[in-house]
Amino acid sequence: MAFTAIAIYGYVDPRFKKSSFTFWVFTFLIAAMYFPFLFINWGFNTGILVIPMLQIIMFGMGTKLSLSDFKTELAKPKGIIAGSIMVFGIMPLLGVLVVKLFNFPPEIAVGFILIGCCPGGASSNVMVYLAKGNVALSVCVTTITTLITPIVTPLLMKIFANEMVEISFLKMMFSSFNLIIVPIVAGLICNRILYEKAAWLDKDRNILIIALFVTIAVFLIIPAAFPTSLTVLKPGLILGLALAAIVSFTKVIVKFFKGPKNWMDQILPSLSMLSLLLFVTIVVALIEINYWL
Repeated sequence: MAFTAIAIYGYVDPRFKKSSFTFWVFTFLIAAMYFPFLFINWGFNTGILVIPMLQIIMFGMGTKLSLSDFKTELAKPKGIIAGSIMVFGIMPLLGVLVVKLFNFPPEIAVGFILIGCCPGGASSNVMVYLAKGNVALSVCVTTITTLITPIVTPLLMKIFANEMVEISFLKMMFSSFNLIIVPIVAGLICNRILYEKAAWLDKDRNILIIALFVTIAVFLIIPAAFPTSLTVLKPGLILGLALAAIVSFTKVIVKFFKGPKNWMDQILPSLSMLSLLLFVTIVVALIEINYWL
């Protein structure tokens, strides 16, 4: 109750405004831990919301980025190289250190070291985004470390755990693309639609054509049969295209009614925070349920 009270109070007291979301997270975390059944079934299995929530957050990041941001980071690769080395250097060593300190049994120790040998994922990008850090650098590091994971992770496991872990390169790569790259690319496209200083993007007719084209693409992809290895990309493509269509239609509607030009900046932070809150709450609730079963 105290966390909830502080979170609500943050809306009226500027001193607590920036901390309000943090207290909401604590409130829902505690609720998910003590009353997990409230969050796992809302007439459907809420577990299916986990990936879409992360994809929406990734999409929100994409709308804050442009291709020039990535060009800037790739032109100075030191940050990407340093980040990649830290991911596959510090994390595995910390995993080994924790295993040694707590003297875990072999089956738990191997799993713990495996976690340390895996790359940063969507959650690291989310933390950088919420901390107003360098999202482009974070995404670049995450993408590169994910792509080299099928080679590096088994090697690290052999060094630190004396075991090899079977990994499907294509499955892991396409899963990462579905979760991170596809929604971010959709966000980049929307960033251009919203903020690009081009004459053709100022014409409502052209934006409507884009929106209609993307909407048709969504309805064509839904029944389409994908190759087995590419099936994992289908949900991300559908969600990404649907969000691009919504943004395009909304831009025309807002312009017609002479609404604020920064409407996306007003909506996305709240949508991203809500998605993060739902994601964390549902995941914690599912973990608690599985723990007690």
